Amino acid sequence: MCALPHRVDRLLEIITDITEGRGKPEHIPLLEELGDTIAQTALCGLGKTRPTRCSPPCAISGKEYEEHINEKKCHAGVARL
Repeated sequence: MCALPHRVDRLLEIITDITEGRGKPEHIPLLEELGDTIAQTALCGLGKTRPTRCSPPCAISGKEYEEHINEKKCHAGVARL
């Protein structure tokens, strides 16, 4: 197993909350922390690359998570806000 399941589950839970309109500003630093922890504790190369698609600094647009949380809108039109 690459990463501890509860960390991955928590990461998925936060991203789901954000994409379904329940995101909070404090979720952003938590995503960064979880991504770093997963990367540092992963046993395989894939896990060590850090979940970059989930990490706010690496999000497709730098403001993507903030837009979902603060404006309750999805620029790409795919989130269920």
